[in-house]
Amino acid sequence: MAWSEAANILRELGPAAGLPMEEIELVLAPSQRQNAKGSGYVVDTLWSARVAAEGTAGYADAVRRAIAFGNDTDTTAAVAGGIAGIRYGLEGIPLAWRRQLRGQELLEPLQQALMAWLALS
Repeated sequence: MAWSEAANILRELGPAAGLPMEEIELVLAPSQRQNAKGSGYVVDTLWSARVAAEGTAGYADAVRRAIAFGNDTDTTAAVAGGIAGIRYGLEGIPLAWRRQLRGQELLEPLQQALMAWLALS
């Protein structure tokens, strides 16, 4: 459902932002799924991340699947991690991974502010 909503928004707002409709449809074409290989090309990155995140049991599974594509693993895993983060939430990210995150002193106040804002929404 979220993918469909995002696709509809992209189709609606993309042309106004200067994105050609042909490019938008290329990005969204289901046939791109079979071309997922973890390269740095933006269309492939999007599809590789989507394939990696689909059908997973958790955040770590999605990131590991993205890395397994090889090639541009940091980009693919970052996008897949974003998708998985939305799906599984902050608590879905393994605590051991969060503890090793550099710059936590910068992140924690932002997380608290976001959580407070979400509580008010």
